[in-house]
Amino acid sequence: IAPEQIRGERDLDARIDIYSLGATAYHMVTGRVPFEGPNPSAIMHKHLKQELIPPDHINTKLSAGTAEVIEMMMAKSRDDRYKSAKDMLVDLECIAKGESPLLARERLDAKLLTGLAEESSVSGQRLSIEGPIPTGDAVKAQTKAKAEAKPISVQKPTAPPVPVVPILILAVAPRE
Repeated sequence: IAPEQIRGERDLDARIDIYSLGATAYHMVTGRVPFEGPNPSAIMHKHLKQELIPPDHINTKLSAGTAEVIEMMMAKSRDDRYKSAKDMLVDLECIAKGESPLLARERLDAKLLTGLAEESSVSGQRLSIEGPIPTGDAVKAQTKAKAEAKPISVQKPTAPPVPVVPILILAVAPRE
C-alpha cells in the first residue's frame, strides 16, 4: 500500500500501482517484504516513515541499476516515483540491455545533490566543488574508515532471488 493511500489522500493515480509493483519486486529479489511489523498498523507506519533498506544490500548479486529502479518505484513521495509504467519501462529496458537506468539515475543524482546542499546549509558551509582534493594521509584515513565500517545487519533472504527485470518488463510493456 502506497504512503498516500495510508494517509487517505483522494487524488490517487497510477503511481500507487508503481509503488505496489515495487514492493512486489523488492520481495522477489530479496526474499523478504520491504517492511515488517507485529501488526498491519506498524507495517503501515514503516511504509510512511522508515527508510527502505536498499535491495542490493540484502541481495548482493542484484545489479545497482535494478536496485535503483526498485527504490524509485518505492519512493515515499509519489513525485519521486516514475510518473507512468511507460517511464519505468524505459529504465527496465536499459537494465535488460546491461545499461544503467536513465530516469532512476537522474533522480538519484538530484537527491544526492539536494542532500549535500542541505548538509552544507545546516553546517553553515558553502557547497563547493572547489578546494583541496584529499591525498596522502587523508585518503589513507578515509580508506581505513571505510574498511573498518560495519556492514548493515540484515536478515538473510528466505527464498532464492528471482530474475525480476524480465518479469517487470512483461508486466508493464504495452500489449500489441
